Amino acid sequence: MPERFLVAFSLAGEQRELVRAIAEAVENRLGRGSVFLDEWFEHYIAGHDADLKLQEIYGKRCELAVVCVSERYGSKPWTQAEHRAIRARHMKCSAAAQERERDAVLPIRVGDGEIEGILFNAIVPDVRGRSAAASAELIIARLHLLRPDLQAVSAGAPLGPAWPKTPPPLAWPMANHSGAREAFAQLLTSDVDWRLLRIRGLSETGKSHITRQMLANVLPLAGIACGRFDF
Repeated sequence: MPERFLVAFSLAGEQRELVRAIAEAVENRLGRGSVFLDEWFEHYIAGHDADLKLQEIYGKRCELAVVCVSERYGSKPWTQAEHRAIRARHMKCSAAAQERERDAVLPIRVGDGEIEGILFNAIVPDVRGRSAAASAELIIARLHLLRPDLQAVSAGAPLGPAWPKTPPPLAWPMANHSGAREAFAQLLTSDVDWRLLRIRGLSETGKSHITRQMLANVLPLAGIACGRFDF
């Protein structure tokens, strides 16, 4: 769970398909884990305190709360609980010293009907006739009012990992095989006065791989019993 999301969608299930497409388009621009959609984080919100977790996300743990307006949204207990937290945040933001914080709630229309608490003079963009990409542009433009420093992937840019421009420092604590290989070769001769070879080193440095190779080399030798201890 991210500590804070850039965008969180509050919606009724009847409009889930439309909102999911928009949320995916927004996340493609902002990066994985930047957008909250309830079905993506079911493992976190599941349980008896789901309403409290949802209220915390919409009220405190997102930069921009997107209210997906429809009649069904206003008539369901779950969405009513979410909207109470969003309305409380809206009241708090209205008195904020920084004017841009007043834009932290964005209503968008995804279905017919009204929601109590959203006044008739509020402009609610209707996204039902827009593409998911166009709706995402609207939401990201609103987000930039809150976070002017935010860098988003260009709409036409190919999606993919953010490859670094310079090679990153590598952690490479692999075991040195040369000394172990020479000692093992001596172990397989008749003149050596010891029959136990100890290989030590940090975890995940290749000791198990080395000893498996040793075992593979000694097993074909007729009449010689061998064993490997890995602990």
